[in-house]
Amino acid sequence: MRIIETGIPEATDYFGILWTMAGIRDCIIVEHGAPGTVTYTQMSFNSMNRRSMFHKIFTCAVNEDDVVMGSDARLKESIKWVDSTYHPSVIAVVATSITAVIGLDIDGIVRSLQPEVSARLIPFSSGGFNGTYFLGIAESSKAVIREFIKPGSYTPTKKKVNILGPTCEQFNTISDLAEIRRLLSLLGISIGTIFPDGCTTDEIKNIPDASLNLVIRDIMIPVGEEIEELSGQKYMYGLPIGLTGTKKWIARVSELLGIPYPEEIINDEISRFGFSLTSL
Repeated sequence: MRIIETGIPEATDYFGILWTMAGIRDCIIVEHGAPGTVTYTQMSFNSMNRRSMFHKIFTCAVNEDDVVMGSDARLKESIKWVDSTYHPSVIAVVATSITAVIGLDIDGIVRSLQPEVSARLIPFSSGGFNGTYFLGIAESSKAVIREFIKPGSYTPTKKKVNILGPTCEQFNTISDLAEIRRLLSLLGISIGTIFPDGCTTDEIKNIPDASLNLVIRDIMIPVGEEIEELSGQKYMYGLPIGLTGTKKWIARVSELLGIPYPEEIINDEISRFGFSLTSL
């Protein structure tokens, strides 16, 4: 943990990387670190939305000799074992603080090992020293996007959107997404990819098939910008909160998709939910 000026412990970018990559269904994480580190990580995941990360996060279990000598043998063996045993589409090779302290070249190891494994290897070498978990989520998300979305011209589906933002440490995401899905369905809009929590790499590749990315967390704005740069796909930041906020959110979505604002549908929603909505 990194202690900020207020004295409140704040998770580092290392945790943001784990929270992002663990949400991708066909991704497995291999840490270069000690067994205790991954044990703590497993326990912390279990406390967040009752998520289990067994068979999702592995450690190469370095010991004192590995640290002193700067050995990478255990890491290479672990990556090969995970690749041949579980056959994931992606293996995230994540440095811990030990890696950063001894100066192990994670990026170089990944480059040399990539031809020997089937999974796509994506290295994350900060070890938790680059910033807060906000940075970890943003940077790891952009790394995945760059890996699976190539620059080019795409022909998107008009009434189809993606949602960018949910990661597995968030509270109440399932309920929030259910309401967003319901609101969009009122407009006849379908959802393509929800990134990164719960998606697959194939769904990430299909992100440009939609006409708009709905960014529901501010830390995902750089990801929306990255996708726009790669594919020309626009993004919109915001959430439908309260009656006034929801009406503005729907109006903006309608405008960006080039569809009429559903005045009749909105009025019907207000009449159905009554005073509980109009008082907001």
